[in-house]
Amino acid sequence: MAKPCNEITIMKIRWPLMCGVFGALTLSALGSGVDADVPFAFRIGERSMPAGKYSFVYKEQENAVLVRGGGAEVNLPVRTRLHGPSGALNLEGTLVFDRKDAVRLLAEVWMPREDGFQVGSLPDAQNHTVVQIVDRPTEVSAGPKIFQQTCQVCHGPEGKGNPAADEFFHKQLPRLNSAYVQDKSDGDLREIITQGTGRMDPVRLQESSGVRHTLPASAIDPVIAYVRTLGRAP
Repeated sequence: MAKPCNEITIMKIRWPLMCGVFGALTLSALGSGVDADVPFAFRIGERSMPAGKYSFVYKEQENAVLVRGGGAEVNLPVRTRLHGPSGALNLEGTLVFDRKDAVRLLAEVWMPREDGFQVGSLPDAQNHTVVQIVDRPTEVSAGPKIFQQTCQVCHGPEGKGNPAADEFFHKQLPRLNSAYVQDKSDGDLREIITQGTGRMDPVRLQESSGVRHTLPASAIDPVIAYVRTLGRAP
């Protein structure tokens, strides 16, 4: 079983404006591994790694995880083979970082549809940060599904508003079929989705496990394309 966590950095959804820090993982072209866009600096062993894109591949013959990225290629020996899920938390397809003060150490790599691999540990870790896997949609048809999982809770199923969200924020949120929204350029909408605006944080996707993460870049254009189909209010 995976080692117990004092605190897991997982945000339970209330409204999409609440914050959490998560990177995005996708199935790696290398095969038995994952690619990750890690949004913070971290350590693997004694080596410091910058934030950025990495690949993690399990090498069965060597019983090691190969990490590529940040200008380096490192073999991390597997200390322990972990079995999941652990309690209510399904870690499949994740990276787990031990965290103490400003230090984050890569501790566990959980491959999709496989067990996890413990590759490090930080003594007296104060909490843990989980980077959760997310598929990268490439078809415009994915737009409605992403919209339902993210924007709909505040803006309503057809973008015409959600009275409960208006009441929660004590203001009428922009109607997505309004001229105010539809007259914005795709670049403007992309910036709002990725950077947020006013009281709106960047759009985040809720996983079934409770993990929330920012949308991968390839999911943004399908959302914008779907918002355009909502039309203009009469």
